[in-house]
Amino acid sequence: MGEASALAIKAARGVGMPWGIAEEAGFALRWLTRSGGPGIAALCRYLSSYQDAPKMSDAEGTPEAGGAWICPLRLGSAISDGGITLPLAQSGVREPLLLLPFLASQATDSHSVLLKIGTIRIVVSADGFSANMVETALLINAADCTISFGPADNDMIKRIGNRVETTASECIATLTRFAHNTYAPATEASRLAGAGAGLSDND
Repeated sequence: MGEASALAIKAARGVGMPWGIAEEAGFALRWLTRSGGPGIAALCRYLSSYQDAPKMSDAEGTPEAGGAWICPLRLGSAISDGGITLPLAQSGVREPLLLLPFLASQATDSHSVLLKIGTIRIVVSADGFSANMVETALLINAADCTISFGPADNDMIKRIGNRVETTASECIATLTRFAHNTYAPATEASRLAGAGAGLSDND
């Protein structure tokens, strides 16, 4: 889990995210995976779309002029930090599954947080989440979202539990490729200083 989180941070930096948001990406992946959600796949899809899409201009997730969607990491961190209060209706949220770790910070013993995406209901508690349309909910890559508080009662919806994510090798390869963008290219000086095999490469 720690290695996946570290890879997520490097990959987010590799596509141009600032350090603070990159660290939120690592947190989101770790929380989702621990809670049984496809955190690696969700982050991989988001970072892939982030590269070529309009970047977000502020911590609240508001798009720059011409932007068409909202960054879930910026929006989520603004909610968890108290910069945005619930309830909230927000259109154009990219990869809304990445909001769940941040909504968990707003849940208590007496209430959960309810994320509605059309007819899909995702209930978030401090230690996990559940949904009435599990597979559909996990496949959404952009949506209009309504977030509100609800009762701490998940009996009426299907529990996801601690399902282990089966991660496609393509997702890991993609995140690794993004992470490589943060590495400095090797130079003759760095090799002489101890990086790699120096001037005599006889491996």
